[in-house]
Amino acid sequence: MRNTMWLQFAVAAAIVGVTAPMARAAGYVDTLTGMSGLISYWNLNESSGLLAADLVTNDTVDGNNAGAYSGNGLTVGGPGMRPADGFYGFADDNRAPIFSDKSSDVLQMPNYTGYGNRTDLTMMGWIKFNEPNAGVEAHFGGLERVGSDRYLFAAHYDARFSDLRARIRQYDDISWQEYAIMSRAFIPDDQRWHFFVMTYESATTMRLYLDGWQQDADSFSTDLGMVIPSALVFGHDADFANAPLRGLNGQLDELAFVDRAITPQEVRQLWDAATLPELGKTATAPYRQTVQKLGGLRNYWRFDETTGTTFVDAVAGNNGALSTVSGFPANVGRPGPAPADGFAGMPTDNASIQFVAPDGAGYVSTQDGQVLGAPTTGLPFGDGGVSEMTMSLWFKNTYDAAGYVAGFERSGDSRYVFAAHHPTGTTMRFYVRSLNEEALVTGDLPIDVAGDFLWHHLVQVWDGTEKRLTVYIDGRERYSDTNDLMSEYLAVPEGFFIGRDQLGDTRELGGFVDEISLFDRAFSAAEAFELYDAAFFEGPAPRVPGDASGDGKVNAADAALLAAHWLKATGAVWGEGDFNEDGAVDDLDLAILAANWSTAAGAAVPEPASLALIGAGLLAALGLVRRTHWQSQWHTTHWQSQWHTTCAREEAI
Repeated sequence: MRNTMWLQFAVAAAIVGVTAPMARAAGYVDTLTGMSGLISYWNLNESSGLLAADLVTNDTVDGNNAGAYSGNGLTVGGPGMRPADGFYGFADDNRAPIFSDKSSDVLQMPNYTGYGNRTDLTMMGWIKFNEPNAGVEAHFGGLERVGSDRYLFAAHYDARFSDLRARIRQYDDISWQEYAIMSRAFIPDDQRWHFFVMTYESATTMRLYLDGWQQDADSFSTDLGMVIPSALVFGHDADFANAPLRGLNGQLDELAFVDRAITPQEVRQLWDAATLPELGKTATAPYRQTVQKLGGLRNYWRFDETTGTTFVDAVAGNNGALSTVSGFPANVGRPGPAPADGFAGMPTDNASIQFVAPDGAGYVSTQDGQVLGAPTTGLPFGDGGVSEMTMSLWFKNTYDAAGYVAGFERSGDSRYVFAAHHPTGTTMRFYVRSLNEEALVTGDLPIDVAGDFLWHHLVQVWDGTEKRLTVYIDGRERYSDTNDLMSEYLAVPEGFFIGRDQLGDTRELGGFVDEISLFDRAFSAAEAFELYDAAFFEGPAPRVPGDASGDGKVNAADAALLAAHWLKATGAVWGEGDFNEDGAVDDLDLAILAANWSTAAGAAVPEPASLALIGAGLLAALGLVRRTHWQSQWHTTHWQSQWHTTCAREEAI
């Protein structure tokens, strides 16, 4: 019984093992072809010839609808979206045609009448401009007809407004009346690949998506079905006579039709499949270890507490305190991102804090919210103290209203110094303000489909040298801009708050927050992704507690690593002897080492009575530090005290 209790003590103090691996993520092509209702798919991957194969040949809408290229400037086999460009869900040699003659280049499909009178349809594809957006016309294409009002289910880039304009046209054959709607999606002037989707649902609703997120939606007042087209074209307007220069100088790729309106979740799934690497393969350690090894860590609140109102800063002791204003505004010990939810790199029993809006007004504030790091010795904001900073956290929304998530704040109208705010049920907004009162504020960045609340990893970065604010959501850059008028240093806050805007509008949060960490430097894009990817890290089999070297055994090599970092108080990692991952190497880690001495994975743990002898033997043999210091750590009465205290706690439970 007592041997079992000691084993539980040692294992509980060590890192929690990683559970079953997450399912392998599918690439873009597999995700698309796995969707129901796919009726045409032109991957445009040909390297020669003038035909574009339709990979869906047995549907009843347009059958085997191979396209034909024509024009004076067409080149097939150009580079498409590839992993080297950040599109990890495609093959290294993915190809796409190049359209360069705006007056002649076009891709036409012969079968189109089957699309007429449809009430549900999706068209999607990828587009890249090879020229600056300003002052150009650039045709995507779709179902059209020759003559006026020719766009029936098609999209065209309008240079006057820098947006893709998608149109659907319905036809009433009784009153001979036509009805049309148009949606718009702004395209950045960046000459990069963008993912475009337009949907038609129940003959009433049109939605337009760009790069995974809905940009616009419009509705018909009646439900008639689509006008029968007389052309299916891409890269140029079907009416060459009336629009001779309305062509594309750029590229198209991965064109497809689905015989239904795909959902916002499916659009997001396709975007993720195209742009995310296989998760869990970039990081080299689980999430908490990665936080500690990236460098510059000043504060780390894990929200592992299951009771009480104090939240430990595992790095600097700048603990957070929960203040309750009314009702029951916060729940501690709530489930955080964990392996059961697909986050293999998180602890099995990972906890978080939940703020319950609108029923209460609780918030967490740190002991000293004007520093990074320890309350008394941290890096101060005053007098130009902070010129670089990164904030990382996990967030899950539960309430469709404005809510303050976390950050440094002060009183007054311009109060957000470095903060993340949740303005709606689906978006996030980020702020940074410099010492000379200049600021940068992101737009509302979508994070959730309405009503579909998920865990998200948020990383906010200030680089004072570049005067740049950068935001990463779920590992990808979603905003990056500069303000040359800003000073290098951040404004001086009055506090660091979580869950509620404490010094202005209340903006109580409805949602979960977990794993907040602050760094005194600016993360790179690779580091932001590595930290997100670490949440999916599967890694090798769980390590033996006490095995710092990673060879599967607990021996002199591990003792040497622990001794070399003995009493390291900030930012220690497993490989330095921090076996309980509290950021420090101390007697608790020494206890774990001794409890597993000379064991390998699955081996028995020494009897408690032998621990003192093991410890003394280790120290005498290695001679790693002063004899008097180690004697005090390894005195038999010390071990007896540890043992009796542990047993008492077990029996009390």
